Parts: sequence; C-alpha cells; structure tokens
Amino acid sequence: MTAHNTIFQAISQILESLPPEKQQEVLNFAEFLQHQSSQPQFIQSKKTTDWLPGFFEEVIGGWVGEALERTE
Repeated sequence: MTAHNTIFQAISQILESLPPEKQQEVLNFAEFLQHQSSQPQFIQSKKTTDWLPGFFEEVIGGWVGEALERTE
C-alpha cells in the first residue's frame, strides 16, 4: 500500500465519522488548497519582494530629485 492510499484511507475514515456540515467544511478547505496550489508560486514567495527597498530608494527618490532619508 502506498503512502497516498494510506493518507486517502485515513481521511476517508475521518470524513465518514463527521456530520455533513463538517464534511462540507473539509471539502471547502480541500478546494481552497487545490486553488491555492494552482496559483503561480512566485506570488507567494518572499524573494519577489526583496527588490522593493532598493526600488523605493533609487527610483522614487530619483523622481523627487533626492534620495530618501533613512531613520535608522
């Protein structure tokens, strides 16, 4: 028996023991996870925002003619 089958069977047994409204909640959550996994991963990655501090210093500061002041 594969790990997938074991997990599937465990989930099935738990679902069978739940009332219909809780089964619906599990279904809703599974659909949420399915939708989330179909989204591009770069949106969820912190690496995509690493460029922001430099962008604001160089580009936006340049638009007003001076660098942004740091309050460190």
